[in-house]
Amino acid sequence: MTNIKENLLEMKNITELMTDLAYSAVFLQDKSISSEVIKLYNRIKELEKDTFKLLFRIKESEEERMFIIDLASNIREQAFSSVRIAKLSHS
Repeated sequence: MTNIKENLLEMKNITELMTDLAYSAVFLQDKSISSEVIKLYNRIKELEKDTFKLLFRIKESEEERMFIIDLASNIREQAFSSVRIAKLSHS
């Protein structure tokens, strides 16, 4: 479970950074910052995939698994929202 917690924490921290960078990309009209947000999103997807692999290797209740899946998915959705904001700098 430790690796799962570490993955979720890293995902949360990266997503917070992505949000800050996304708004900076828009306000500064900086495509390089926007590109960094997209790279970070790819890291989020890798961490989510790794988390799901770990989740099905350990013994957890169905409710706990669903909670972790929902949490990871919601973090990824927030990260994707940051990508959408960052892409506004391309306009």
